[in-house]
Amino acid sequence: MKNLKTKRFFTTLAVAGMALAVSATTSHADIERYGVFATASAQVGWDSLSISGTGTLVNYTGISPYSWSRAGTFSQYLIPNDTYDDSDFKNGIVYTSAQSQIGSGFPLSAYGSGVTDVVPSEYNMITDASAFADSYLEEYSAIGTAPRGQYFQVTGSGTLTFSIDYELTDIYVDSSAGGKAWAKVMAWSFLRKWTGTGWDDVTGFVIEEQSSGDIIDYWYSFGPETGTLSFNYAATAGEYLHFGAGSTSVVSVQSTVPVPGAVWLFGTGLVGIIAIRRKSSQ
Repeated sequence: MKNLKTKRFFTTLAVAGMALAVSATTSHADIERYGVFATASAQVGWDSLSISGTGTLVNYTGISPYSWSRAGTFSQYLIPNDTYDDSDFKNGIVYTSAQSQIGSGFPLSAYGSGVTDVVPSEYNMITDASAFADSYLEEYSAIGTAPRGQYFQVTGSGTLTFSIDYELTDIYVDSSAGGKAWAKVMAWSFLRKWTGTGWDDVTGFVIEEQSSGDIIDYWYSFGPETGTLSFNYAATAGEYLHFGAGSTSVVSVQSTVPVPGAVWLFGTGLVGIIAIRRKSSQ
């Protein structure tokens, strides 16, 4: 009887081991089910810039207007501060375009872009970022930023109202198969004044932000958000002002460690062993 119990035990263990070996060859399918994806886009229209009020100003030609763009991609879940490749930073007056990517297939592991352009009736600062992970504990991040600015001279004292349109075009996060992901888009503007030795920020900095938060185990999306960034400033004749606006898109993803089907089969085999041993003992 003892030899029979031993035989049954090792037979069941062998079956469980065979199931583990067979299922290990198909574990890639389990990994693919744990992919996670995130994308975000934002736009700000320089052509929509409106400056109104009782004060008056003119474009100051002593300092040229500017535009620049920056893009970065990283093989990590948290984006480092000020870590970019030189090729991902473009500086100019009218048009700039910066792009950065990780991976060569589709979708790319991570992609970020920032573009500024002055085209009538079009959005002029556009940023995009996307990231995708589909294997064990992969993590990627992407960021894109694109601002534009102009310098002014105040010719008449009074209140000035600065307004500019923005569109937070898209945030989409899909981590339905597991893992973690978050996305964020921002439209922002600022105003600075010349002090004689440097440019100081003026109260009235405005930022509009939409964020997905930290998404775990389900997908998240929302529709377009549009609006106008607007604030007032009490200007004094003779002042020099620097107004700027732009957009930023940020995404990060991190795939999880799946539990392969082999583990479940092996666990089932162990349960079978325990059941047989209990039945034999009875």
